[in-house]
Amino acid sequence: MQYWFGLTIINSAIEPDHLDHWSKAAIEQLHQLELAPATRQTLNSHLRELAFLIEEQQSIDKQIKAQAITCGQQNRIERLKTADGVGHVVASTFAAELFHPERFNRPEQVAAYLGLAPMVRESGGKHDRGRLRPVGQKRLRSLLIEAAWIWRAKDEQAKAFYDRLLSRSSIPQKAIAALARKLAIKLWRLSLDPATA
Repeated sequence: MQYWFGLTIINSAIEPDHLDHWSKAAIEQLHQLELAPATRQTLNSHLRELAFLIEEQQSIDKQIKAQAITCGQQNRIERLKTADGVGHVVASTFAAELFHPERFNRPEQVAAYLGLAPMVRESGGKHDRGRLRPVGQKRLRSLLIEAAWIWRAKDEQAKAFYDRLLSRSSIPQKAIAALARKLAIKLWRLSLDPATA
């Protein structure tokens, strides 16, 4: 994206519609722009790289879906995908990392396993919830935090929860981690039984 802004300044090119989502139409508009030969060559190189990465992502997504069917996780993954912000990658990773969700008895155990439980410090009767514990499933935790941002954007209740926490702590990372924890617990419940979420 930064490359595109530099390109527009140098060539006074008009930014295609929907470039923020890299839609097919926007990419096609980039192919049609009239640019200086050296700029065109550079842009074409970037567009070929983008096409390769899109193709790789599609290939990996197909492999993940096939693996989910092979492991008998397809129904669980489809249930997980009903949550806002959760796509196939998050759902598949969650199903694979938790695998036997029934082994957890309480939501706090799931949060701790995923590294989404805050460390609690007690001193003189005060309870201070600090950083996340540096343990757990780092890859899944990162995916859940990304999914929480999407959930926040799509769901008014999630946004209100995030805003309430942000007003208390003034730390966006802390608020989004709490929302990711809430999402993880929701996904755990969906993994067990769709009626409990």
